[in-house]
Amino acid sequence: MITNRKPIYLAGIAMLASAGLVGCLSSGDSNGGGGETGTLSLAITDAPVDRAEAVFVEFDRITLKHQDGERLVFEYDEPRKIDLLALQGEEYEPLLIDEEVPAGRYEWVRLGVLPHDSVQTPGNKLTTSYIQFPADPDLPASPVYLEIPSGLQTGLKLQGGFVVPVNDFASYTIDFDLRRSIVTVPRGGNHEDPDYMLKPVVRMIDNAEVGHLWGVVDFTLLPDVDACPDTGAVYVFEGDDAELIDMQEDAGPVATALLRDRDDGTYGYRVGFLAAGDYTVALTCDADLDQPEEDNSEDVGFAWSESVEIVAGEKTQRDIPGLDD
Repeated sequence: MITNRKPIYLAGIAMLASAGLVGCLSSGDSNGGGGETGTLSLAITDAPVDRAEAVFVEFDRITLKHQDGERLVFEYDEPRKIDLLALQGEEYEPLLIDEEVPAGRYEWVRLGVLPHDSVQTPGNKLTTSYIQFPADPDLPASPVYLEIPSGLQTGLKLQGGFVVPVNDFASYTIDFDLRRSIVTVPRGGNHEDPDYMLKPVVRMIDNAEVGHLWGVVDFTLLPDVDACPDTGAVYVFEGDDAELIDMQEDAGPVATALLRDRDDGTYGYRVGFLAAGDYTVALTCDADLDQPEEDNSEDVGFAWSESVEIVAGEKTQRDIPGLDD
């Protein structure tokens, strides 16, 4: 049973893609940099999720908010419908490629989402974005259309600032954490048939400063741990020998990844777009019990952990357990 405002179990995630971009600014936009410009590339990435087969977000434009108040609007010829689960680990899809924009700091990015059934009426909060579940009596019938708070009025708001330098190039990736972002709300007090709401939690990542993490999980080398492919996940915490805690709204791991069957008795994991620095990678078999809006510290334990250094521009391998464990 799904209860009030419980997130679906979704691993740390990010999203989206571009094709058919008109590539022009709306007529009301101005050069907010006072004549000074830079070049911007913007992408979004994804990671595996549990339970859902697909998470589609549909949008028809991208708006960037410059610190001086001006807004740059990029419109698509046709609405884009992107399956977030088509991207894994360090994979990504571009939103903007080498666009000349006013230099300076930008405060946010918004995606123009569309009303369900193409009708925007008072009280209608459903968008054409939706979740697809596999056929299962314990899961909602698919598709399940998403509510986005104020989305039909202002767009899907992806908070997170970034800077475009004068006469230089900037490239960023939006890390969209659906595990913290999708919650359920009872419809008319009905906890068994709730509405699904998307309240985005994102990180803006400078691509020049990130690396990627991957590894193999071999449960035969962890004698005290039963194999847990259905309930296990790899959590990545910021800092060397970090405190291992459950996922919370404003604390916990900076990223998570589900385990993937390698067909040889081992499982793999991939975590992309981590800022260069020191981290602690940990294995839990209790990820299915971890709900960001609750204190699950007594339910979520960790079977293994180790420190790892992420180097910009490199893919770092950290197997579980490692050779020295």
